[in-house]
This record gives sequence, C-alpha cells and structure tokens, in this order.
Amino acid sequence: MDLFTRAEQRSAPPLKKSRTGGISLEILHQMECRACPLNKADVSTPKMVPAGASAPLLYVLGGAPSTKDDEAGGHGAGPVGQLVRNSIQEDVLERTRFNTVIRTMPPDERSPDPIEIECCRPSIVRDIEATKPLAIVGLGNVPLRWLTGQSGIEPWRGRRMPVRVGTHVCWFFPLMDPVYVLHMAHARGEGKLGKEYTWAFKRDMNRAAASVLAGLPVPVVHTPQQARDGVQRFVPGPGALVGLTQAIERIMSGAEAVGLDYETTHLRPYFTGAAVLSVAISNGTESVAFTLDHPAYPWRGERAAVFELVRSILLANIPKVAHNAKFELEWSGVMFGEDTVRAARWECSQAIAYVLDCRAGSGAQSLGGVAVQEFGLDIKQLSSVNITSLASGPVDQLLLYNGIDAKYALLLFQRLFRRATRLGLGGVYVAQRQRLPTIAQAQIDGVPVNMAKVRAFEKDLTTRVANVKREIANLVDVQSYVAKFGRFNPESPDEVGKLLRDHLQRPEGNQRNGKYSTDKEALDKMTSCPVAGKILELRGIAKLLSTYIVPLLPGPDSLVYPDGLLHTNFNTTFTDTGRLSSSEPNLQNFPKRKNAEIRSVVAPGQHEVVVAADYGQIEARMIAVASQDKRLTAALWDNYDIHLAWAEELARMEPKLLKARGGNMKLLRSDTKNLLVFPAFYGAFPQSIAAALQVDDQNKVNKLFEKFWHEFAGVKKWQDNLLKQYEIDGFVTCLTGRRRYGPLNRNMILNSPIQGTASDLVVGAMNRLSVLASRDVNNRHLQARMNIHDDLTFIMPKSKLDSAIPEIVRQMVTVKYDWVTVPISVEVAVGADWFSLKEVGRFESHKI
Repeated sequence: MDLFTRAEQRSAPPLKKSRTGGISLEILHQMECRACPLNKADVSTPKMVPAGASAPLLYVLGGAPSTKDDEAGGHGAGPVGQLVRNSIQEDVLERTRFNTVIRTMPPDERSPDPIEIECCRPSIVRDIEATKPLAIVGLGNVPLRWLTGQSGIEPWRGRRMPVRVGTHVCWFFPLMDPVYVLHMAHARGEGKLGKEYTWAFKRDMNRAAASVLAGLPVPVVHTPQQARDGVQRFVPGPGALVGLTQAIERIMSGAEAVGLDYETTHLRPYFTGAAVLSVAISNGTESVAFTLDHPAYPWRGERAAVFELVRSILLANIPKVAHNAKFELEWSGVMFGEDTVRAARWECSQAIAYVLDCRAGSGAQSLGGVAVQEFGLDIKQLSSVNITSLASGPVDQLLLYNGIDAKYALLLFQRLFRRATRLGLGGVYVAQRQRLPTIAQAQIDGVPVNMAKVRAFEKDLTTRVANVKREIANLVDVQSYVAKFGRFNPESPDEVGKLLRDHLQRPEGNQRNGKYSTDKEALDKMTSCPVAGKILELRGIAKLLSTYIVPLLPGPDSLVYPDGLLHTNFNTTFTDTGRLSSSEPNLQNFPKRKNAEIRSVVAPGQHEVVVAADYGQIEARMIAVASQDKRLTAALWDNYDIHLAWAEELARMEPKLLKARGGNMKLLRSDTKNLLVFPAFYGAFPQSIAAALQVDDQNKVNKLFEKFWHEFAGVKKWQDNLLKQYEIDGFVTCLTGRRRYGPLNRNMILNSPIQGTASDLVVGAMNRLSVLASRDVNNRHLQARMNIHDDLTFIMPKSKLDSAIPEIVRQMVTVKYDWVTVPISVEVAVGADWFSLKEVGRFESHKI
C-alpha cells in the first residue's frame, strides 16, 4: 500500500497559482477592465471586439491590436492582416473568427504586459466558450504563452496540441508572429531565410485549415487529478519493503513495457556524493515511486534489498521507457552496474519526439513540453519541488513528481511510437534508440586527462598572454591612446573599438549593420595596423587558455571528475541534422589543425594508446550515393581525391592561392574542401565562393563553376530535384529516412540530408562496435570513447592493437544499407595521446 495517506494525496497542490505585479490572478480576473492599465488608453478603438464567424472552424488569436487595426476599428488591417487572410483558404476564411489576447492596443505597439493579459483573459475565454471553435491558431509567442504557459515560438510553431480554454476543449496550432514574418521577408534577400519564413507561415496556416476541413480527432486534455491518479509512494518504514516489492511485481506483471525515472542529487553520477534519491516505475495506470538513497529517509538494514530490487527491474527482460533515457542509462551503469546498460531494451519518449520533429529549444522536447503537446497538461507544474535541490523538499512531493514522470514517459512513448509508425519513421526511431546505450557507455568510460600537461599548458599560455599584453602596451598607438584616455584594456571589445575607430580612425570595422565591429573578420582587414594583429594574437591565446585548459584545472567547476576522467555529455537530440553534439566539455570543438597540440591533454596510461578511425570523404561519398552522379561515383571507385583535384585546378587558375599557403598543397586542399567543393555541393553561389577564396576576378570563379557543374552534372540535377521536393513536402529526408522540417534556406536543404546520413553511418558503426564490446570482456576496448563527427576514437591496451584495428575497420566499412553504391574508406591513426596520432593505414570496403 501507499505509505502516504489518501488525505495526503488529496491535498497535493493543484496547478501553481501565480501572482502578477503583486496582485493575485483571481483578483485580476474578477476586476477585468477595472484593473487594466489600458482601461483608459488614448486609442481609436478601445476594447476591440472579435470579428468574423460566430460558429468558427478556426479562431485566429493574435497578441494585441496593431496601429492599423486600431485606426481601422477592427482586426486584420494592414499588411499583417493581409498576410494572415491570404494564408487561409477561402472556404475556411469565411468560417474564421479573429481576436487578440488583449483587446486594446498597448502604447508603441509593445508586447502586452502580464497584468493586461490577465485582465483581458476572462473576456477572451468567454468568447471562445461561446463560439466553440474546432481549432485555435495562435499568432506568435503571446498566444502560445496565454494558452500553454510555454514560450519561444520557433520550436513550437507548426505543431498541434489539445488545449482547454475555460470549459471548451479544442486543438491549438501555434504559428509565427506575422509581424516577425514580414520583417524577416523584408530584411533578408533571395536565398536567405526571409522568404522561407513567409512560406512556412502560409504552410502552417494551410495545415491548420486543412485539418479542420478534414475532420480533427476529438482532443483529450488530461486533468491534474488524472496525472496524479495511481501514483503510490513508499519511504522506509514497517512493512514498506514488502509492500514495495508487491507493488513492483504487480506493475511489471504482464506489462509490455514500463516507464522508469530517477531523481538524483546531481545531473551526472560522477560527482562525490552523487546519489539516486528516488526511483519510479509505471505501467501507465499504476505507478510506484520510492526513495533509495535519500539522506532524510535511509533504508538502513534494508538498503541492500532495495538496491537489488532496482537491479531486478533493470535486468528484467522487459523494455524500460524513460524521457531522455540516456540519463537513466548512465546513472544505471554507474550506480547499479554496467551490466544493466544493455541488459534489456530501453525506449525513449524524447528520442521519438526528436525523430518526429527535430527542433530543440524552449522546452518543446522536454517531458513537460511533450506532455503539453500530447495531453494539454504541463506535468512539471503538478508538484511543489525545487529541481535545483530535490533532497531538501517534502519527500511526498518528490515522489509524486518522480511517479508522474515515469507514468508520462510511458504514455507519451506509446502514443508517439504509433504516430511514427504511421508516418514511416519507425525504423528511424529504432536507429535513434539503439545509439542510447552506446552513448551512455561512452560517457561512463570517459576520457583520461594528463593533469601534468594541463598544468604545463596553463603555465605556458598564461605567460604568453602576459607577454602579448606587454607588447600591446608598448605599441606607440596604444601609448598615445593611454596618454589621452588614461588606460587601455586589450580584452575589452568596447575599448578596442574606441582605439581603432576614434583614435586610429580605421574604417575597416564598419561592417556589421552599420555598427563598428572588432571581430576577427574586421581585424583581419587591418593588415597595416600592429594593434589589430596583436589583439588577434591575444584573443587566440586567451581562448585556448579559457576554453580548453582552465575548465580542466582542479576546482569546484572543473570538468575533470574525481576519477580523473572527462565524462563528456554527448547530446543525441540536440542538432537539427541528427549529428551528435558534445558538451561538458565540447570535445568535438578541440582544435584539429592550428593549435592541435592542445589535444595532448587527452592521454591514457603508458601501456595504452589512442586509436582514431576516421571515415574518408564520407559526406562526398553520400553525395555520390544520393545523386547517383556517374562521374563522382566512378571517381570514388578509382580512389579519386576530389578535394585535391580541385585544389590543383584552383592553383592553376590562381597561382597566388598556393603561394599564400607557402606552396603547401595539403593546406590548399583543406581550404578547397571547405571553401569550394562542399559549399558548391551544398548550394553556395559563385560570388560567395569567390569571396571566401579571396579571388578578385569573379569571371575566373564563374568559369571554374561552369567546369565544376559540367563535371558533376548529376549532383546539380539532384540539387534541383531536392529543392523542388522540399517545396512540396516541407521537409528534407536523409537516405536513412531521418527528416528535417522547414523553414530551411538553400544551404540547409542541400546540406541536411547528407550530413544526417553520414552521421547515421558513423553512429551505426559505433553501435555495432559497442555491442561487440559488451558481449566479451576481452573486447571491451572496442567501445569508442569519443565521436568527433566522422571519427571514432578508442583508448586501448597496446597489446590489443593488432586484433582491434581490423575489427574496427570491418565494422566501420560494413555499412548496413543496401543503397550504399560507393566504396567506404577508413583512415586509422595511433598515438600515445590524442595529438600524437600517426596514420597506420587506409582501408577500403571493397578491398577487405
């Protein structure tokens, strides 16, 4: 039984009541206009009334009347109103109603303030209750926040969610603010995101209109009580262990999957004192939440039994569902044994939400955000917990919070998986889910740090910073500035700007929307200015110190944990392309060429080595596969280095490009790859490529472009077809089936399918190697520690090299997709640390 009484359950707090300006919402709602600061505003049309159909299909809700609306005496005047009306098909427009969150235009068309919004709320609610629309379309962030409590329109626009407005339940479609859309269309030119925002706005509006015409399903909004129902809570006490065991057995008996959620002391399990405070498990109807290592509720003599109870859940052959399952997997592996990471299948409601719509930000992929989208309820508002200090609050609220999380992780997954299957995205989700234990294990294994090298870099870079500062202070121009103004701080952009703009009158900084800039691009142009060069030198050294060395030094904020390892956080649902990203620290951002010696801080023990296996030209190969370009495909089979070939072409066209790089063709090849070949494949125009290469003769670049597309005509045809298909679908698709939705500019449309496909191949190989590593302790070294875009990096005993390299190569070139029609190559390098890598071989799939 639940050790908290039914009375305690009934007394759980409802949705949080907020106060606005020191006045309770209840009073503002009662007083309405009498409390509103705009009640006596000097406007043409105060308290504007709704317009349009009295029994609408669509209810278009804006933020506030505009100046044009106010002058015209009604909604929808001016360019904004025209855009909105032109975006709604005629047979729906005549059945559309228009209103705004506040009915009186605020001064200077500013955003409505909270008091104004709450004073107006009852009247808007009454109108919606009376007219009973099938769907509400919200224009911008103000209606989004008014209806859902969420903010940040971009990740929410284009979605559909159920909402309750007073007594009326309907669907809600958030759209971008048309004022912003028109601004973007005016501010951005052809090929930029401006026109894409207009296109996306119209497409979102059309989707809402088409949905109501086609017949929407009945929306279901969960109540707070529904969310709390069935959550049982256990703390140590007489009979608690027996009751807890029985409840868990009952939940797992016959369940196809169970929701699982941890509440912990820290975000990561590597800190000293890190602990799992509580655990929750749910079958969607019944949920159990119980303390584990909560400091105020120790199990004492029963702790080992409770620990084994958790292990039995993790080891049971039943899928576990969590929201951001990588979090639970990482904590499980550290706290309950690494054998729990792959003991049973894990599902992830966040991963499937990401597959359905990869846009991150503003909580749209958080558990609360996804619950809002699917059930119209922000479950994170149902208990009074302080998420920054979970151990210090009431334990009954912690367990309620924990139990609801487990329940909704399961409910959301079940609903989203059905949707993904209907859309043909089930396979994409499976690939996304398979990477979770792989990435969790990579994080658990961590990366070793040589602290002696860290301290040596700190000493050297600190000395270099001081020396450059001294050199800057001794410059004549700086001394004359100090004599005039009293001081100069070379690390202050404002003071650098003042010195260059006002004292030295350098015009090159006037390049950022009319504002003076001292960024690298501006300072690079000041070739005759000693101060500019020294400032760039100082910034480069200071960035190395602050970004890569200081965070590794001992201290409360150190990214090196007490075990001496970096446990980076690989984000699997963050990028729009499906690539992994890295944080705490961002290992993918460590310099690879200039200042690459900083990588030497990653170093294993003397009997181990670093092994890096890098896919060769993987994105160029995926372009060949996607486009089926005969020339590019044949060239790859012939071991053609496209980047080197066009570097040589550039050197013939403009010899100064090679001369500027000291005659080093390898450097020119790298620049050709990044400034010509890939930009062209990803939609860049000749003008931007000429600027990037710093070639003044545009005609030369135009002719080079003509030759490039004559050689790769199949790629050009693929580009054109992809652009046309995006206009039809509203999204682009990787070869693996992964989607990215608009608005996208030309470069994004052409880049995303290739980058996403390449990333899926890399992570797929990482998964296969991780599975091998988990099956045999002798293969443990096949677990990659780092994923650096197209590269997998391992740390292993020297004695394992001879057997490991062939297996790594075999798994990486054996791609599990039959559409791969070009050879796959892998370059392997070995070294004593991450910097001292020496290539030991280049391997190709058709030669193995």
